[in-house]
Parts: sequence; structure tokens; C-alpha cells
Amino acid sequence: MQTLQQLRARYALEQVEAARKEMAGDKDQKKNLGEFKAYAAQFPAMIRMNGLGQAAAFYRSKKSTHERLYGILSCWLRGQVRFDERPSGISVAPDDARAHGVGVAGVERSEPPGSEPVILRRIPAPYREYGDLLDGITHKDMGAYRLAQAEALLFLDWVKKFATAMITAPDPADNPESEP
Repeated sequence: MQTLQQLRARYALEQVEAARKEMAGDKDQKKNLGEFKAYAAQFPAMIRMNGLGQAAAFYRSKKSTHERLYGILSCWLRGQVRFDERPSGISVAPDDARAHGVGVAGVERSEPPGSEPVILRRIPAPYREYGDLLDGITHKDMGAYRLAQAEALLFLDWVKKFATAMITAPDPADNPESEP
């Protein structure tokens, strides 16, 4: 059985890998990957400075990379992640993945379509009963909010670490607009 910290890392790694794979074919690949890496690093700091609600609302209001990171965190805090016994067995509820651009690339699914994977351990999900993270933040009590904020910081630390490790900075020599 994996620890909660390992489960956080596992889902974060899967999402960073999925984002990297999906952005690999984009014409603005370097820009998008650089934004993902930078915004992933900024998200925890924004939560510490402004609180989970304000940071989540800001990331949700933006498009593309910000919204993708919001979707990853939203799925985690709402418990829309299931772990099964197969390697790389992470799945996200399909509607949640499409709604927020959360990647599921590289996830191997051997169960029939529409069936749920075996749940090994439930993650702390203070907003499980809500369809959106902001709905949960605005409707639940302060205890749930504090739990969610602490969990968000722990989870986003992994996203930040994996984005930093897996996404390389663009080489300035490749950019004709940069002057030495």
C-alpha cells in the first residue's frame, strides 16, 4: 500500500507527463511548456499569499495553462482520482478531464468502458460532493477550507517539483528574438 504522499506524487507526475505530451505537438510548445512550469511554481505561493479561494478563482478565470492547473487541483481536492492495482492506473472522471483540460494521456485502462477501477485508498477530498472546486470552497465550512488549503499546498508541491524536473527551459540560442 502506498502512502498518501506517494499517491500525491503519483497523480502529480501523471498530470505533468500528460501536459508535456499534449503540448509536445503544439506550434508554441516551448512557450506553453515554459508557462506550465512557471505557473505550477507560482500556484502554491499564490495560495500562501492570498488563500486557496482567491488563487483558485484567479487560475480558473484565466485560460489555457492556468485553467489546466486549476483542473488538476480541482480533480485532486474533489476526489475525482482513483488508483487501481495496475501500473500507471490513475484515472480521472472523463467529464472532469474534458471540462478543465486535465490530461489522461499515458493512462492504461484495461477495464471495460464505463467501469470504475478498483479504489485502493481514498484521498483527502474535502469537496468530494461538489462538481467544481470553487463551489466547494464557497459552500463548505472553514474546517473543510483549511483542510483543502493544506492538501492543495502538499499536492501542488509535487506538481511544482515534477514540472521543474521534467520541463526544460527553452534554450535562448533557439530564440532569434533574443540578443546576447
